[in-house]
Amino acid sequence: MPLVMLHGLLGGPENWRPLIPYLPANCRPLNPKLPFFEGGIVLDKVETVTSHVQDYISTKGLGPFVLMGNSLGGHIAALLAVQIPARVKGLVLTASSGLFERDVGRIQGARPTQAWIYEKCCEVFYDRSHVTREIVDNVTDIIFDRRKLHKLIQLAKSAKRDNIALTLERIPCPTLLIWGKQDELTPPHVAREFHDRIPNSELVWLNECGHAPMMEQPEKFGCAVSRWWDDQGLV
Repeated sequence: MPLVMLHGLLGGPENWRPLIPYLPANCRPLNPKLPFFEGGIVLDKVETVTSHVQDYISTKGLGPFVLMGNSLGGHIAALLAVQIPARVKGLVLTASSGLFERDVGRIQGARPTQAWIYEKCCEVFYDRSHVTREIVDNVTDIIFDRRKLHKLIQLAKSAKRDNIALTLERIPCPTLLIWGKQDELTPPHVAREFHDRIPNSELVWLNECGHAPMMEQPEKFGCAVSRWWDDQGLV
């Protein structure tokens, strides 16, 4: 069974790599890069990102598959579960946007300091040791590039406007929610609302964990997915 993993707005395929060794043995992980900031590709709102992922799925010629998404990737995955229900056999959401996401605050001046950017990156994690130079450099590159920053702002605003509360109630497939108890961006009350609204859902908490559980606790994350995968009879 293919497992399509969708990263968040400031993330990338590398966010899922720590998790891959712990995924079910009978799944085929697909880890696409969503080109939010690449020239020539217009992904400026939730609808265009959703359409892009549908094109990716069509290009791969996938039959039934499972979707997994973090943050904005979870938002997109939830929409697709309703739009193409015959093909999405399961859904795994972690720290998904679509109901509520805390503002990270205004950017500090035209060229914010590295210290400010580092602190903002730290808000994603419970354990600051996960904030690598690569992560800080990636965020710095986006903030200091006016074209990329404009795309970031447009997409973030679109995600905030696109409240999917009623959409969640129409998700037909089994859904696993994995949430960090210390997530400051999509706090625990958001996870509980996802759980309450999605009919066939299960909520798993990971302690000492923030907005990117697949990076902070990949083994526990993978164990939860593997157990749920077996429970649902996914092959």
